[in-house]
Amino acid sequence: MQNFRSVAVSSPVKHLTNLFMKISEIKDLSLPELNKKLRELGDELLKLQVRKQTGQVERPHIIKQTRRARARILTMVNQLQQASQTNS
Repeated sequence: MQNFRSVAVSSPVKHLTNLFMKISEIKDLSLPELNKKLRELGDELLKLQVRKQTGQVERPHIIKQTRRARARILTMVNQLQQASQTNS
């Protein structure tokens, strides 16, 4: 009988290290770049949540980090939009 826990599953989260950014790095990005990062993180979060539901996620803390990184970017997008509305 095969033990399913011993089966190696390749981790799709290795490329996430470049998606998590510091606030100082986020502030340097333009609005289209922020929207692109927001979309990338949303896609990755969806993939991670599906993997979690199927029991295939190796590092569940990545889901929390992804949600927080997405919230940071969304906060910056909202601040930029409010600033542009007050200037108009």
